[in-house]
Amino acid sequence: MSRLRTSELTLSYGNTQIVHELNVHIPDGQITALVGANGSGKSTILKSMARILNPAQGGVYLDGKLIHRQPTKDVAKQLAILPQNPTSPDGLTVRELVSFGRYPHLKGFGNLSTEDRAIVDWALQATGMSIFTDRAVDQLSGGQRQRAWIAMALAQGTEVLLLDEPTTFLDMAHQMEVMTLLEKLNREQHRTIVMVVHDLNHASKYAEHLVALKEGKVLYEGKPEDVMTSHMLQDVFGIDADIIPDPRSGKPLCLPYGLSTAEEKKVTEVTTNLDHHAHDERLTAIAN
Repeated sequence: MSRLRTSELTLSYGNTQIVHELNVHIPDGQITALVGANGSGKSTILKSMARILNPAQGGVYLDGKLIHRQPTKDVAKQLAILPQNPTSPDGLTVRELVSFGRYPHLKGFGNLSTEDRAIVDWALQATGMSIFTDRAVDQLSGGQRQRAWIAMALAQGTEVLLLDEPTTFLDMAHQMEVMTLLEKLNREQHRTIVMVVHDLNHASKYAEHLVALKEGKVLYEGKPEDVMTSHMLQDVFGIDADIIPDPRSGKPLCLPYGLSTAEEKKVTEVTTNLDHHAHDERLTAIAN
């Protein structure tokens, strides 16, 4: 049984239900990518897994225990989350940021122990951030800043890492930098990583397990080779695409060509309705 799973998980914002009776098992020691169109519930699910959002029904289980009934510090010792677009106070140094990862482990007056400082040094080294120790986080490049936040998550000393769109707003080189780091952490340290990803080719290349969501429900789940199909892309994203083997890795590679026939029809209907509405408004204006 996987350490992290959901059971009949239902999530809502106010009266709007986002996720309905979700059952997902996160494979231990693997990278899992949550994919789906905007509004499919990916980030909402991740927040619930991190104990940030309470379920309306069902629950998230960590080691067989409901995560929302466990003390915050106990959960923080087992999993860490990197939210989308995290921010830090102006002037905060990289070492200070990474040191915050040790908070769940602090005792007494909250001073870092020799062991805590050693773990911070290790996290900085593991992410290639040792040379930026005393630099302010807000003076780093996008890729460096993201690596600093990942270092903080590593300093928590958890086996599970949750990341919400870790490459958002990064250029291609910095995206590959961050994804390669996550792959290295998984491969060398056997970290269980769950990430929300928009780039399907990144998901296919770096993840071993894909969960494709639509309207808060799992439509497809499994290995990239099984999930990344033309049918999935049409059902989940409403796009027409071909899937070919990556020339180097052999992993499924998505080549999108346009909207599916059904989605094109919807766009045409919306455009036609807007044109009719504008025409009616012009006639009304002329009549008046």
